[in-house]
Amino acid sequence: MSAIGGIVNFNGGPFDHEILTQLAQSLDVYGPDGGRDVELEPVGMCYRAFHTNLESRTERQPLVQPDGCILTWDGRLDNREELIECLRNELRGEQSDSAIVFAAWKKWGTASFSRIIGDFALSLWDSTSRTLFLARDVVGARLLFY
Repeated sequence: MSAIGGIVNFNGGPFDHEILTQLAQSLDVYGPDGGRDVELEPVGMCYRAFHTNLESRTERQPLVQPDGCILTWDGRLDNREELIECLRNELRGEQSDSAIVFAAWKKWGTASFSRIIGDFALSLWDSTSRTLFLARDVVGARLLFY
């Protein structure tokens, strides 16, 4: 399993960048396949990869949209083909699990979480509404703390 982490300052001010750095470093042991950190005030997110399938090797997370929305995803998407068919126009050729999940959220909003079948945990920052979404599958095998 990969590792995700982040900091959000809901009052809109800057967050302590040193704390994000320490958080990211603490996740390094869970992500032997690399990762990166993204800072877009008032949010900082980090991702450490542990690749378990071919699709995960092409991902570059956290994913950042031009509008400032950020997604970190740790999971396995079991209904990839179904979602790809429904999201063909939104995906524009990108087919990593995280890109599919982001496209689903852009199209269906929070209803997308119930359409995702698989083993997952995610964090999604909606810069427009300044809302942080944390979600995981109903079985909850992947850890998600806040």
